[in-house]
Amino acid sequence: MSDLETQLRDALQTAARNEILRNPNSATQFKTQTKANQDRIIQAYSAWVLPTILPIIKEYAGDH
Repeated sequence: MSDLETQLRDALQTAARNEILRNPNSATQFKTQTKANQDRIIQAYSAWVLPTILPIIKEYAGDH
């Protein structure tokens, strides 16, 4: 995994966790999960989003 991918994955995981915790209903449900399940939820989100946005970012970076 490239440094760009690592940074994007970390940023996506932070953003996902913050967004989940921002909403009171999802925060309550999220907090009832074990730490391992919380981590899996966040990792699944970034694994789903990263392949979608990475090519766009790489294309944009290559054009500039």
